[in-house]
Amino acid sequence: MSLPLKRFKTLGFPVLAWLTLCSVPWCHAADYYVYMTPDLTFDPDPLQIQYGDTVTWQNVDFTDFHNARSDDAYWDTGELDFGETSVPFQFKIVGKFPYRDTSYYPFGMTGTIVVTAPPPLLTNPARLGNGSFQFTVTNLTLGTTNVIQASTNLVNWTNLYTNVALTTGFLYIDSAASNFKPQRFYRASVLP
Repeated sequence: MSLPLKRFKTLGFPVLAWLTLCSVPWCHAADYYVYMTPDLTFDPDPLQIQYGDTVTWQNVDFTDFHNARSDDAYWDTGELDFGETSVPFQFKIVGKFPYRDTSYYPFGMTGTIVVTAPPPLLTNPARLGNGSFQFTVTNLTLGTTNVIQASTNLVNWTNLYTNVALTTGFLYIDSAASNFKPQRFYRASVLP
């Protein structure tokens, strides 16, 4: 998300309220379904989701029972009959998670869930009396490498700060902000 430096005074309450509301975890969580199909596949496979999203498995194979068990024992749906769904599983770990239907192990019914870190959010923007600009970087996943960048034209971006997240958020102050007229934009992202 890019934040203009000068425009915050004119954007007013609705934008600040939106930034605040979208910093809560439920604003970003999504629910996904993986179907156990008659042709002995998981669909979709692989499935890419974000940290905090949930996955529910549903058996749509009218001929047999199926299950989905993580290779690392993070989840096990148990045996599901045709039309049954598993309990939703929320992913709170970033990584690649292979799983299989242990009922059909010889046939190779396998799948993978890829969980990526959510994007950082920039909240609470404020211009300080000395011309500096500050904001809070939130929604960080511990252990991920994050970068804060700035731009005056939304095309060319300069790295300002890179860190490995030891907490889920921090305050950033750009003391050079007053050198960039009429505005400066900010964004934060997770490095691969």
